[in-house]
Amino acid sequence: MHPTHEGHGCCVALLGEHVALAAVQDVVASRPGRLAARVDLADALAALWSAERIAAGRAGSLPSLPAVDSAGLQTAIWY
Repeated sequence: MHPTHEGHGCCVALLGEHVALAAVQDVVASRPGRLAARVDLADALAALWSAERIAAGRAGSLPSLPAVDSAGLQTAIWY
């Protein structure tokens, strides 16, 4: 399912609350659609933001105490 223009704008605005909004807008606007969809760029930036927080030990998770699956891997959404 493709997000609406409004939904994409909301995603970019939310990212902009945590990283430089102008930088997010520039990255999303500067990539030709044939190379990467704007929504995919926003998703990649959100994943990068989360990865940086995890690496720095500042990330949160849902649930706050991650469950462990049968393979011993944590199952949580990190942000």
